[in-house]
Amino acid sequence: MYILEYYARSTEYTEFSTFPGIFLRGAFFKILKDSNPNIATQIHESKKIAPYSIKSLEELHDEKSRIVFKKVEANALTRFSFIFLKEDFYERFRDEFYIGSLLIGGKPFIVREIKVKRISFKDLEKSIKEVPVKFSIAFLTPTAFRLPVTNCCKHCHVYKRYKMRTTRKDKEIIDLIATIKNRRGVTYPLPDIKLLFYNTIKILGVYEQIDFDLEGFNDWLDLESIVISGFEDGIKTMVLYEHETSKKFFKGFIGKVNFAFRHINDKYMRIAYTLLRYGEIINVGSNRTAGCGMIKLLY
Repeated sequence: MYILEYYARSTEYTEFSTFPGIFLRGAFFKILKDSNPNIATQIHESKKIAPYSIKSLEELHDEKSRIVFKKVEANALTRFSFIFLKEDFYERFRDEFYIGSLLIGGKPFIVREIKVKRISFKDLEKSIKEVPVKFSIAFLTPTAFRLPVTNCCKHCHVYKRYKMRTTRKDKEIIDLIATIKNRRGVTYPLPDIKLLFYNTIKILGVYEQIDFDLEGFNDWLDLESIVISGFEDGIKTMVLYEHETSKKFFKGFIGKVNFAFRHINDKYMRIAYTLLRYGEIINVGSNRTAGCGMIKLLY
């Protein structure tokens, strides 16, 4: 995948009507639409996993940064990123994204620098030297996870029937499958680590090759091998509206959550850590294309 990291100056004091990540998604599609309207429409209307993610606006002060939720000062140095999960998508449109300025929420931001990075899941895997037994995740922007249709382990007979798409005329099984299908589209605004991994693996499987023991890893997760060990400062729920007059909204949580490995297995712990590093880059959970699900892994 390719990461385009932008450093830009605000030209005036700005108070956004909604979350800046939503405006950045609009800016992303404007660039794409100006280059190729058909491709922009296809991606926008597609029900498939989006081939890009967006890191929302951050205001930088010295070596510190803060996520911009509402306001940004005049002449502030800011940062945001466009992540291309599909390399040929980047190669086709990269020149269009080397821009000198950008409108975010109708306000001009002057681009001072663009850093281009290329990285793969394999690169992340090789970079991990040691995996600590305890770690924390800072959920920086509103995060929620999409629930799978089934919420049980693979040993459940209902799960097996659903996965096999059985034609057996068993009314009880058919009724159970019809019931669990109602879970589709439900999002879960709580720090469920298994949902984080399931969502991230689903994206990884589309855009990169999974060559680790996925079945064994999922079995290990089902044993509650990673548990929440606390969140001293609590978590906060936020509701984001796509437009100030729109009824369409997204609900997610932010905050720092502590985790610990309960079942020590070096092989699966390394996989877990690599997936978390991958999630740091592409965001986790739902609405990652609008800057939601930004996380920072803390040791």
